[in-house]
Amino acid sequence: MVNSINLILISISAGAFIFMPLIPFITMILKKRTKSMILGMAGFSIYGIILKNLVFLLILLIPFFKSLFSSKPVIYSVFIGIASALIHVFVRYYLLKKTGVEDKWAFTTGESFIHCIYIGIPTVVLNLIYALVINLGGFEYVGITEKLIPVATSLINADYTEFLPYIAYPFWVFTLNWLTFTLFIKNKFVSALLEALILAVYSYFMLSRLYILNTIFLLAITISVLFIMIISSMKKRKMKENEPKKLELG
Repeated sequence: MVNSINLILISISAGAFIFMPLIPFITMILKKRTKSMILGMAGFSIYGIILKNLVFLLILLIPFFKSLFSSKPVIYSVFIGIASALIHVFVRYYLLKKTGVEDKWAFTTGESFIHCIYIGIPTVVLNLIYALVINLGGFEYVGITEKLIPVATSLINADYTEFLPYIAYPFWVFTLNWLTFTLFIKNKFVSALLEALILAVYSYFMLSRLYILNTIFLLAITISVLFIMIISSMKKRKMKENEPKKLELG
């Protein structure tokens, strides 16, 4: 049986992965801001699903790097951060140059929506389904295949802290994409550097199984970026309010 605490945490994380990306996605559709959002969806598909996986697959085919990364989590984490950030910047630059991105919010919503689906379904939503089937005794009736034995075993024996980062993950994805894209427009090097650093820290905590520390890290990034977003929004609002006054004085 999957214990009740783990089941609750898996359910919360599944809810976060479903509703967090879905709400802004639907909002962009209702506001008819789909052009840039579709570009963002295409961007993550190229960056996060195709190119990134291809690069990592080719690198890990080399015995030296495979051995190095498996024994040195710090080096592997740095590689993940740098490689991911460089590929992300390259794809964003290409899309911006070829098509242009008119709506920053819609673009990052598209990126984050596909990102959450890609990560959330195999790691969280399916785990919730498996956990419910285990607890309801479903496998006793239909049987359990050899492929599902490790999954079932890991869910039953998992420590509750393993599921904590996934509760914060969707919120972190949205804020990180907004922050790095905002910086990307102004300074591509700074955007890549910051993204590489954040992804390296996240990867190291996950590889080292420091789940509580990683959850705190994700929440700290999310809250910090939300604060920046609020300040930025307030400044823009003040600028708009002051524009009529300047025209009157002029």
